[in-house]
Amino acid sequence: MSEIKVDTLTGKTTANDITVTVGATATMSLEQGLCKTWIKYTDHNATLAVADDLNVSSIADTDTGKVTVNFANNMSSINFCFHVNAHDMGSTVLGYSGYISNETSSNISTSLLVVWTGFAGNVSGGLARVDSDIAMVTIHGDLA
Repeated sequence: MSEIKVDTLTGKTTANDITVTVGATATMSLEQGLCKTWIKYTDHNATLAVADDLNVSSIADTDTGKVTVNFANNMSSINFCFHVNAHDMGSTVLGYSGYISNETSSNISTSLLVVWTGFAGNVSGGLARVDSDIAMVTIHGDLA
């Protein structure tokens, strides 16, 4: 059994170029595989609070079911991927989805993501936006 203990990993050729072997021969960039931003927040009784986060400078409750997450360190482009999971503890609805209403600079940019939470309000696709008790957001992509 081997063990490596270090405080800092830096690529030999370039600082952010560390390749990890995954499987027999497949490799991937260590930096590419890391989550760049994540946050868990609560919005119970209209009081927005951060439970924990990484790379978040602030959040703002801007409307029912709408929270702006501002990044501490910007992403390199708006082509990052995100996932949102939310839940209302007092509801019979088991889970909510998170999304952006459209890809405009006011909803997604290199410095922020506007998260909307809600559930399907009817079978024709209507969405009921709600302030969720708990929401968790993860973002993968390249930092600037």
